[in-house]
Parts: sequence; structure tokens; C-alpha cells
Amino acid sequence: MRLQAPVTASTERFRDLPAYFASEKKQMEQAGLQFHKLVEQNGVRDSIITSDTGIISKLLKPFAGINLNKPSLRDQYILDSVTNGFSGARSLSYTARTPEVNPQQVLLETDSSGYIQSVQIISRTSNLLYKTASTLIYEHLKTVSVSTDQQVVLLSPQHLSVQVRMYPKP
Repeated sequence: MRLQAPVTASTERFRDLPAYFASEKKQMEQAGLQFHKLVEQNGVRDSIITSDTGIISKLLKPFAGINLNKPSLRDQYILDSVTNGFSGARSLSYTARTPEVNPQQVLLETDSSGYIQSVQIISRTSNLLYKTASTLIYEHLKTVSVSTDQQVVLLSPQHLSVQVRMYPKP
């Protein structure tokens, strides 16, 4: 069951990512999935198996509000698109024109109907006090992976990686 309607280039320039992630959350709740979460922070690992969709919401929160259609981001991205001639699937790449724009890159894979199958979002921030880099990889009702690296002046570097696999409940 898909709640997301395809978006054509004529209706808006960029995909509505907040609506997409909200739709995905509803689909996860309706599907009754089980989640296997693996967390690694600075080399220390922990894992849990749960059916709480809240873990996905927390992971997606920093990325779910990214709205490339905001007026302040108009003309800040270069849009590239490649269509598979056999399957009709498309790859869309939104790349920031300057390093100051976040996210730096958004990659979407859609099926032939225009439904988003995977999302990759790369964000980077750098100034005199700190550097951060975050990457989200989301595959429709399969996996979520978030990796964050942070370096703050006078502190040791921090690395956090969270991977969640989704399975039907037994």
C-alpha cells in the first residue's frame, strides 16, 4: 500500500521530503514491522529488537524536515536526473551549489511510477569551532542508516552510526 502520490516536474521542482517521510511513518505503523537496531558509538556497539516505530521517527527527525522547496533554497541546488530506459526507474540528484547550503546533497531513487524507493541525504557543517558530517540512507520499508561524525575543537572526534533493519513480525 502506497500513500505517496507521484510528483511531476510541472507541479514542483523538488520532491516534498517532509510529506514523504510522514507517509513512510504511517506505512510502517500500518505494516506492523519489527525493527532490529544496531548502534555503534566510538567503537562501542549495542543492539535491540523492537516493534516501536518511534525509533525510526527519532532517526529521521533531523532529516525529515528538509524542505528543498523553501523559498530561501530556491536556485541553491543543481538538479540532475537519469532514467533507466528499461525499467523506467529514475535517479535524481540535488547537489548544493555552495558549501554553505545544507543538505549538501540529496539522492533519490524512484520506481517507474515516481514513488521514492530510497533516499540518501548528506549534510556537512564546518566553522572554526566544529565540523560535522551526517549521512542518512533510507530504503523504503527496509532499512535506515544514519552516520554522524563530529569534531569539536579541543575534544576528541565522535562517531555515531545507527542502522535499523525492518522485518515483518513473526
